[in-house]
Amino acid sequence: MALSSDDKEELVQTLTKVLDRRRSVDEVQHRLDHEWVQLKRKEEQDKSDRRRKLRQRIEENVLGWLIITFLFGAGVMAYQAFIGSVKKAVNGGG
Repeated sequence: MALSSDDKEELVQTLTKVLDRRRSVDEVQHRLDHEWVQLKRKEEQDKSDRRRKLRQRIEENVLGWLIITFLFGAGVMAYQAFIGSVKKAVNGGG
């Protein structure tokens, strides 16, 4: 059985409509997809904020310990210099 050109056109249009409906996403699913994407973006932003805060705390701690170490080293050097000058003074070298 051969189809007329009008029948062929009507069949193509009908099949196209059916396939378009199957391919399309209904409003509820579309909204759920958008909510999911927003949730994922928020999770990534939160993760990025946590990493940034952790990195900042680490930098502050390292800087603090560097300052403490430097001051301790300077104190030890000053103590050693003082002890050395006292020993020289006691031994008459100075």
